[in-house]
Amino acid sequence: MCYIQLVDLQTDMIETIQSFVHQHFFNTKCLSSIHLNQVNDTLKNEEIDLIVLDVTYLSLEQFAAYHQRWTSHHPNVQFILLTHFVTKDYLIYALRNQINDVIQLPLQDEDELLLAFHRSIIKANEISLLHKPYLIDISDQRKQIIYDVLQYIHLHYPSEITLEDIASHFNFSPSYISRLFKKTTGVSFRHYLIKYRLKKAQKLLTSSDQLIADISDQVGFSEPAYFSRTFKKEFQVTPAQYRQSNSSLKKEPVA
Repeated sequence: MCYIQLVDLQTDMIETIQSFVHQHFFNTKCLSSIHLNQVNDTLKNEEIDLIVLDVTYLSLEQFAAYHQRWTSHHPNVQFILLTHFVTKDYLIYALRNQINDVIQLPLQDEDELLLAFHRSIIKANEISLLHKPYLIDISDQRKQIIYDVLQYIHLHYPSEITLEDIASHFNFSPSYISRLFKKTTGVSFRHYLIKYRLKKAQKLLTSSDQLIADISDQVGFSEPAYFSRTFKKEFQVTPAQYRQSNSSLKKEPVA
């Protein structure tokens, strides 16, 4: 499930976003809009994947302070910014700090916002399946195949899963599943599987005191060293550093 938090949005924009998220995306939940000052507590208590924030009345300095505070403890939260005044400084900050999109208000084209959500949800390690008009030549039957494949991954990610295993399970060739998965989701099967495992590892690192080697095995990595390298490549910190920065649990005992 991908959780989307709306922040300081006008009623009409809230309704627009809630409507097309419900219509075009599966495995997502759009939470009620909250005030800017509530974001920090919400991030502490909820697993938020994407924040959609109206920054019209925030100077860049104000937003940057909030953004740095939020991401210091929640580095994987994605952002879409809405504003009536798109400035060069905001765009530069967005590019340098991996803000997914800065969108001009009033909204002229819903497709722009829809595609921004699509990109953000993929980055949040969840797969979005857009509604038929946005999936060229992808039939409902083919979308159902990929939905079933995703459910299979979510159930079996702790085990060794190969493309051949999935193809055999659903009675298709590996090349067909590979092409269809990439065309439908925008990422490869292996890329999605690794991202999903890493996201599960993040949760275990901050919610349990299990050994990192045990977490590695529990989320489907047979080699702890490979898990640590992959984790660091993705998040720029080691699993131990991530745990120390994002959890109140005591340090992991030495194995």
